[in-house]
Amino acid sequence: MAKKNKPTLDESQYFDDIQSQITELMGPPPLQTTPTTTNLNNPDTKKSQQKKNSPVEMVSKSAVTKKENIAEPGETPEVELVNASNPESNEEKIEIDKTKTIEQAEKEAAQQASETPETYNEVEKTDSIYSPKVQNAVSDIEARENEIDEPLDSEPLPMISKKPKKKTGNKFNIFAHKKVIAGIVVALLLILFIVPISRYAILNLTGVRASLSLTVIDANSLQPINDAEISLNGSVTSTNNNGQAELKNVKLGKGTLNIKKRSFAPLEQSITVGWGSNPIDESFKLEPAGTSYNFLVKDYISGQPLENIKIASKDTVAITNKEGLATIKIEGAGDNYSIKLESDMYRVEEINLPLNNNEQQIINAVPAQPNIFVSNRDGKYNLYKRDVDGKNEAIIFPATGNEVPQSMSVMTKPKSSIAAFVSTREGQKNNEGYFLSNLYIVDASKKNASRVEATQSEQIRLVSWSEDTVIFVKTVAGPSGNTDGRQRIIAYNVGQNKSTELAKADSFNDVFAIKDAVYFAVSGPSGKLYKINNDGSAKKVVLGAEVWTLQQVDETGLVVRSADRKIQKLNFETDKLTTIETNTATNSPIVSSPDSKHFAYIERRDGKNVLIVKGDSKNKIEKLYKLPNGNLSYPINWLNDKYFIVHSSDSRDSASLVINIDSSQVNRIGDEYQIAGAGGLF
Repeated sequence: MAKKNKPTLDESQYFDDIQSQITELMGPPPLQTTPTTTNLNNPDTKKSQQKKNSPVEMVSKSAVTKKENIAEPGETPEVELVNASNPESNEEKIEIDKTKTIEQAEKEAAQQASETPETYNEVEKTDSIYSPKVQNAVSDIEARENEIDEPLDSEPLPMISKKPKKKTGNKFNIFAHKKVIAGIVVALLLILFIVPISRYAILNLTGVRASLSLTVIDANSLQPINDAEISLNGSVTSTNNNGQAELKNVKLGKGTLNIKKRSFAPLEQSITVGWGSNPIDESFKLEPAGTSYNFLVKDYISGQPLENIKIASKDTVAITNKEGLATIKIEGAGDNYSIKLESDMYRVEEINLPLNNNEQQIINAVPAQPNIFVSNRDGKYNLYKRDVDGKNEAIIFPATGNEVPQSMSVMTKPKSSIAAFVSTREGQKNNEGYFLSNLYIVDASKKNASRVEATQSEQIRLVSWSEDTVIFVKTVAGPSGNTDGRQRIIAYNVGQNKSTELAKADSFNDVFAIKDAVYFAVSGPSGKLYKINNDGSAKKVVLGAEVWTLQQVDETGLVVRSADRKIQKLNFETDKLTTIETNTATNSPIVSSPDSKHFAYIERRDGKNVLIVKGDSKNKIEKLYKLPNGNLSYPINWLNDKYFIVHSSDSRDSASLVINIDSSQVNRIGDEYQIAGAGGLF
């Protein structure tokens, strides 16, 4: 070992440095307890070595050492010789007393140094780390550390009172780790579901799908567009006749909604589809594209412009304004492109568009309700139908040859193609040989008719239509003196195919129906005026005296003429009667329009029949319609709120006439055989 630059230092400072370095490298020294010593040659020790694989006996939670190996106070402990197991070693044997502390060893070393003769060499005389006393101390320390670090397997653990860690703490830590991991997973899932993009992506991967419903309309007419192609996120559908569409199995998240229809500019809109159903309340509006065509729609008779008439092509729809004007745009119309005029009140017209002609097209609209009439032009009394301009004439109920013209009558239902028809076509007769009548419901649009059950009688008088219910009076077969209640008031509901008997009597003086109410006057000294609903409910007496006639004068009530020659006004709303001095009613039957705003009747003036149309009480108008020959006659049948059919008849001619209350013209429809209708029945 080199002896250059050997530092010298104070012993206390040296040991302090050594102690600190040892502590820094190896940690603090073990507790200074009294260790046990073991004689390796002892037979008991050998036995214990044979059992070294046996588990350590634990009495309590603290480590226990064998009592006999612990030196009692005041006793001399056994001393273990280092290198004792190797007697052949030439190295100097050093005895180590493990009961002494470092401080005690230092003091003894100092005391020995003072008692030893000064026979040291130069190194021994110095305080160098190579001096014998320093070397002895270091050897002592190293021996102690080696003894503690590498104990023999047979030796018991040092007496260090240290409680083992509870296993529950480890379980808690594991559980805590699991909770942390679970919390992290939940947090990540929450974040993924909070962020729409990731949420929709996850749901789409799991197969979740949604639906979407919408409506597509024309941006100009605001009418629904049918057959428009709708696509979104791979789902495709088309709109129905109401412009509505529903996309199913749509992927969630953002996408581009595409709407396409010929003659319209395509529409693209970004949209986000959420979970579940996604109804869109606001309609999507498509802008028309293509060649513009302009139309003017007017009434067939009055020539006035018509509002709210639909003009429809294969691709687009336009609605006329107050001036009767409408414009549609058509893309690629071609040579044979046509449009349709559609309305509830007017006949459907199909019109071919002229090629490369953008001039305004004028359309004369004809009422949709047909003229239903009887004609014997072929020798039989067939029932026909035709439009009021004379077109589309056809037989709808062929005759059987049993028809009696005087027993036939027809009454059309306003704003429809249905009519009530009375005929003897069955050929059934009573005991006296007279033909019996039946009631039929005829649908002119379908060209068919059906007989109403239990209506066979000697006579049937039509009264009025009230929505789907026709009111009529039948006279049952048999001698009048032997039949109680020979006349019956019947209400037949067409939609329900149900007949309701409202009243019966030997005779009725008059019957009047308006809306859902029916007024009827029973004849005879005990006769009274009654009111009943057309479903048979709420029957009551309005006037406890016999009434001869009931005539409507306006939309508010009736003029009632009773057997005591009093003239009274009956109010429809209150059913109260008020005496009037002047008879404002005409002797002729008054037939009101479906909306009860106009009333038509025929009077004899200056030897000629004159047709009079009055307005309601708020609009006191009066129009007179005359024919040169003065042969206007009943029945009067209203087709809608503005059109009605009247007849002309004399020895040379019998025809159907049509009148529009907005015009002063009387238009002839065509020939007919005049039969009875509603009005002037009793």
